[in-house]
Amino acid sequence: MSSRPLWVVVLAGGDGARLAHLTRAVAGEETPKQFCRLLGERSLLQATLERAALLAPPARTLVTVQRRHLHWAEQLRPIPPGNFV
Repeated sequence: MSSRPLWVVVLAGGDGARLAHLTRAVAGEETPKQFCRLLGERSLLQATLERAALLAPPARTLVTVQRRHLHWAEQLRPIPPGNFV
């Protein structure tokens, strides 16, 4: 077994076009699905980051996003800003 630290990569850079009609109905505006609260109080991204934290700390978690997604930057906490790709 390797003693190297594990890193987690969360892919969150999509536009959510395929579910745009659903996310518009839920959020009241066009929102990429990963930033939308479809299942409860947390967005899909927030739930994913919580699961990722079971494997690696936020300091070893990379998240892919687009610049225009920074509108939802609050949901990216506690990931360090330098860990956005």
